[in-house]
Amino acid sequence: MGYRVKYPQPLRKHMRKYNLHQKLSSITNQLGDDAQDVMDWAAEEAERRIEEGELPRNYSLGKAIYELVGTEAAIRLVQENHARGRLTTKSEVRKKTGRNPEMPVLFRQAGLRHPQEARNLRHNMFHYSFEALVDKLFTDVDTHVPSTGNGLTPDLIITSGNPSWQISVEYKGYRSLTLLSESEILKGMRYQAEYGTAWLVTS
Repeated sequence: MGYRVKYPQPLRKHMRKYNLHQKLSSITNQLGDDAQDVMDWAAEEAERRIEEGELPRNYSLGKAIYELVGTEAAIRLVQENHARGRLTTKSEVRKKTGRNPEMPVLFRQAGLRHPQEARNLRHNMFHYSFEALVDKLFTDVDTHVPSTGNGLTPDLIITSGNPSWQISVEYKGYRSLTLLSESEILKGMRYQAEYGTAWLVTS
């Protein structure tokens, strides 16, 4: 369904210069019934940002408007997909809105947490919790995180001096051990061969 929208003159000029007719049509369809309100807001906001120095003085007003409406359409796309249980991909955002955002930033603008950020948060929770457990279980041990890109890189190495032993640790947020993949088991075997012992820490 198409929506009749009156484009601001600077945006019309930018649209003709870069042949953005189809992209703007896709953006207005994504914005829906209030596409005109968003367009009017973007025109005022773009002028304000240039006048107040948030954008360079010589920045194209039409380009600024286009970026604002495209970003708003991208935010709504993420929110709509989330409501339907779908993950928004960067290629979908580019295709429908012309924007090329950092996806974690876009998800935050949409009031959501990007899956990669959620994985990082879960990993950090595992790490700090397990280090605290190690401190309670063992005395006179050192822990360190191996640098990535240097051979095998488990999430944590625990080393004891007396008696001498070493453990490599991998964190995984599996709901069940039956969900372990063959590749993870093979990885654990490689860690064991390299470090002597390998632990898989899971929720």
